[in-house]
Amino acid sequence: MKINIGYLILLIQLAIVFLSEFITRYLFFFGKSTQLIFSVLFLSLLLYFYKNKANPSLIKFVFLALTILFLGVLRNQFFLNLVQLILVCSNFVFVFYADKLDRSFIKKLLKLIVFFCIAQLFFDVLFPKDVIDINDQHSGTFIMSNNKSRFLFFMLPLLFFLKKEWFLYSLLGKTFTILAISYSAYLGHSNLGIALLLLSLFLAFFFKNIYIVILLMVLSINVLYKISYDSYTSRKRGQDYTSTHINYERFFDPKIGVAAIYNYGIEKLNESYFIGVGYGNFSSRSGQLFESEITENIPKQMIKKWQPLFDTKAPYGLSSLFVLIVELGVFALIPIFFLLKWLNNFIRKGPFYLRAMTIYLFVIMNYNPTFFEYNESILYFLTLIIAYKLSNLNERNTIYNITKKYKL
Repeated sequence: MKINIGYLILLIQLAIVFLSEFITRYLFFFGKSTQLIFSVLFLSLLLYFYKNKANPSLIKFVFLALTILFLGVLRNQFFLNLVQLILVCSNFVFVFYADKLDRSFIKKLLKLIVFFCIAQLFFDVLFPKDVIDINDQHSGTFIMSNNKSRFLFFMLPLLFFLKKEWFLYSLLGKTFTILAISYSAYLGHSNLGIALLLLSLFLAFFFKNIYIVILLMVLSINVLYKISYDSYTSRKRGQDYTSTHINYERFFDPKIGVAAIYNYGIEKLNESYFIGVGYGNFSSRSGQLFESEITENIPKQMIKKWQPLFDTKAPYGLSSLFVLIVELGVFALIPIFFLLKWLNNFIRKGPFYLRAMTIYLFVIMNYNPTFFEYNESILYFLTLIIAYKLSNLNERNTIYNITKKYKL
């Protein structure tokens, strides 16, 4: 009964993730109500764990949550911190059941996710979004076409290396699945998704350490900054803007780029004496909901040269881990340490496709500042866990077959 309840919660979560954005197009209130449903599920699971004695390893995260709420009381941010905790934690209740997923349920979950990915093409063709930007009309059931394409590209390494026996109609089914998902990803016009896929495959081939990947990311960003800065400052007056110039203004400009928010975040972190400005009190959804002073003063961003400055608080290019550090200060080191340890375990022990997926996911985390707050994070993490479980099952089957062969 214990495991069944966990599975039921997980399936309800996936159903909400798959359908909420599409239903919201016709029922506006549904988009807001889904987060309430997640919150109810999360609180129900907390009560369930209390009844069944939660794993002692979860104590450190409970202690961190209580510390956040205690600091929230001292800062008069209790409700803001509580809302942010629910927003994030309600997206990750399935992690508590990750170790209990057997082969049968993994297969069912994988089929459900693959079906969802194939269905994106159906929604692309029959239910295109009515938007101004024509490149964003094929968003499937996602909030944006780029978001859809990035997740589909994330799936491709797993699908390519997955054995044909896992697909309906064997090789024919596998070929159809990959082609349908690839075409839907193409319709999303996500150049970043393609670049991330190629980069992840390249890094996964040479490296088996997340910390080396982090170092290479930092070096790459510095190289991109140097190239774009030199090109931007050498631009002659009256010369047309190139994509390099526009990207410099969008990401690296200290006044109207994402760099301005990084500088602002570091400034506020220093002012808090590295204790943090409060969970949800920076570029997170809760800060915008409660209209905190810190969130209100985040510098405006230049999205595109031919458009005016946007009052966006969470632009792409701002790392979700950086946001966590600004909000929690030194306390952010606890979840970041366990997250990196967890991802590094996948990279060190996993096969090539799992390494590529892990690197891809890590880059996405550092590109989307609200990654942990939205339903898409469930799809990424659950798919990664399934891929990891599959690699373990395949390894066990290989060992069993070898042992059986020598016994004979």
